[in-house]
Amino acid sequence: MISEHHPQAIGVYEGGVSRREIRDTVENADALLCLGAWMSDINLGVYTARLDDRRMILANSGRLKISHHVYEQVWIGDVITGLIEHMPTGGLKSPGYTPMSDLFGTEFTVKPDQAVTMARVMQRLNGFIGKDTTVIAETGDSIFAAADLVLHRDVGLLGQAFYLSIGFALPATLGDAFADPGRRPVALIGDGAFQMTAQELSTICRHKQNLIILLMNNDGYTAERIIHEGPYNDIQPWAYHRLPEVFGGGWGARVSSMPPWNAHARQPTARP
Repeated sequence: MISEHHPQAIGVYEGGVSRREIRDTVENADALLCLGAWMSDINLGVYTARLDDRRMILANSGRLKISHHVYEQVWIGDVITGLIEHMPTGGLKSPGYTPMSDLFGTEFTVKPDQAVTMARVMQRLNGFIGKDTTVIAETGDSIFAAADLVLHRDVGLLGQAFYLSIGFALPATLGDAFADPGRRPVALIGDGAFQMTAQELSTICRHKQNLIILLMNNDGYTAERIIHEGPYNDIQPWAYHRLPEVFGGGWGARVSSMPPWNAHARQPTARP
C-alpha cells in the first residue's frame, strides 16, 4: 500500500461519500491515473462519482485504458516501471494538499461522557494500528468507516467493495491469521454480517489465533435499511461479547453508551 502518512496523501475517493477536498481534487484533475482500481457502485459512492473517461488512465490486471482507447495484455508492472523511468528528477510539485494524517491523527483523548460513534472508534484505531497490523473491513458501515484510517505503508487492508459478499470478513480474518502469522489481524464487522459466518469464531478459538474483532452492533442490516426499510432487516439480538465463552476461548467485552444489550432490542412495528 501507499502510506497514508505521506504528506500528499489526502484520503480515499468514494464519489459523493468523499470529503469535499478529495472530490474536487480527483474530479477536477487534468489527468487521473488509476492503478489497480476496480470501478464498482460501492467504491464510487453508489453512482455518485463524477469521473471523466477522457481524462482517465486506468491500468489493472492485463488491461490498460487511456481515455477511450483500450490496450489488452498490458501488465500493470510494466506501466508503473515506465512511469517511474519518466518521473522528473526532483519529483512532482505539491499543490498544497491537506495531508490525511493531519486530519485523522493518532492522538486520542478519552472522553467517558461522549457517545460511542464510528468516528470515535476509527480515531482510536488510528492510534493503535501499526506496521504489523492487517485491517479486515466487512461490507457496509465498516468498509466506509475504514476510509478514515490512516494506514502505514506496510499495513494490509482487506475489503469487499466489489462483490459485496456480506459475511466475508470473519473467515477472511481467520485466513489472514494463518497466512501471515507475523501480523495481527484487526477485523471490523457488523452484527448482521457476523451472524452469517459466526461459526468461524469457533475455529479461531480452537487455533488460539491472536486477533481482534470489533463488532459494530447497529441492530440489524443498516445498509439495507437505507435502501429499503422492512422487518427483513431485523435480526435476533445476541450477547456477542459472551460468544468466546460459548466457543471456549478468547475474551470479550461490551462497550456502549446505550442501556444493556437486550434492553433496546427492536420491537415489532405495529402495522395496519
